[in-house]
Amino acid sequence: MNKTALKTFFADVAAGSPIPVMIYNYPGAAGGIDIDSDTIVEIARENPNICGVKLTCGAVGKLTRIGAGAGTAAFVKQFPRASPVAPEFVILGGFADFLLPTIAGGRAHGAIMGLANIYPRAIKRVFDLSLKLQTAEQPSKADLDEALRLQDLCAGADAAFARAGIPGTKWWLKKHNGYPSARVRRPLLELSDEAGAALEKDEVVAAFYDFEKSLAGN
Repeated sequence: MNKTALKTFFADVAAGSPIPVMIYNYPGAAGGIDIDSDTIVEIARENPNICGVKLTCGAVGKLTRIGAGAGTAAFVKQFPRASPVAPEFVILGGFADFLLPTIAGGRAHGAIMGLANIYPRAIKRVFDLSLKLQTAEQPSKADLDEALRLQDLCAGADAAFARAGIPGTKWWLKKHNGYPSARVRRPLLELSDEAGAALEKDEVVAAFYDFEKSLAGN
């Protein structure tokens, strides 16, 4: 799909929507269409009713470029959003495996990822440390070391659950979080108990889950 078609599509949706619109760049769910950073920044400039982007393409460089083009105070002043509910152009990552560089880089606002269903407290800890490193005048080596250690575990667990897919997440939530069903919509198939047991035995998955459980009382 060419650039003009993409820009026209988002302009039409934004103009017709009564609420702010977010760009969702997810090539895996959009027939391989991967919107480049220049196009996303242009769409943001030209459409004040578009409030942000979620990058489930996993491209850290793209996130950084969008942050430089649409995540600054100068951009907010020159290209204000249409709604006071969303005064900035919000930049979000789409995976947990690059949460630390997403936040510590200073331009992005956060992330939305499936792994937070499994490790909500642990991922919040990664986010809090990343934000602390980004805002502190003199970040401590202890905070940096912990952030890197947890980001390594987070990235490994994210890769394991990505291989297991949505069925893996639902299987885990049924077994460990009391969800009533692990059912998935076709054409997906439920994860077998054998595959689920292998997921549990993954060294990084288990280590990160131990850390998640250690935070349960906090």
